[in-house]
Amino acid sequence: MAQRPNLKPNQLVARGVLILLVCAVLVWMWLPGIKGAFALIARGQWYWIPISALIGVLLTWATWPKKKTSECPPIPSTPPRSPRDWKAHGPDSHGPSGGKLIVESDDWSKAGVDISSPDVLAKIQAALEHGPVILEHWFYYGSRSPDRIIFEDYEEFLSYLKSHARPGDKFFAWSWPGLCRDDNALVSGKYPDEKGRTPRRGAY
Repeated sequence: MAQRPNLKPNQLVARGVLILLVCAVLVWMWLPGIKGAFALIARGQWYWIPISALIGVLLTWATWPKKKTSECPPIPSTPPRSPRDWKAHGPDSHGPSGGKLIVESDDWSKAGVDISSPDVLAKIQAALEHGPVILEHWFYYGSRSPDRIIFEDYEEFLSYLKSHARPGDKFFAWSWPGLCRDDNALVSGKYPDEKGRTPRRGAY
């Protein structure tokens, strides 16, 4: 069964005015009987009949509740890709688990490598002294792709771990200078101007 639409206060007022107007027109026209209508026609005022009907139709159309169009869901924000981005996003939701899921059948133990251990952090800190570090963050039962972030500051790296890492998350880290060199670049080029030209020289 179709539900009755919920009317706003201004719609209720307009609907009430419409009902009163229609009732007044009906009383004015039909209480004297058919003779009253013929009297209007005889006096040359027959045009009031269609005018009243037209006013009623227009008021009904104007006050009838319009069907609301479904709103598009908000576009999800893109995963953070830099320390500035993840600071703006705040802690991740880690998908359906919310970062609180621990599956005991996954063989939890203290034998694995702890990303927050002093030895591992010392390696990260030493690498950052020579250049940026690329971090790949996989989310434990997160049902999402990993985040890949470039760090140039050790304190920002520690802040990211404290605010975004959850039990079971997996991390890979690479030193930028050892991987990203001019001789092993996938492509290298310059963006052209409106005439299609690129500079041979320049300060970078």
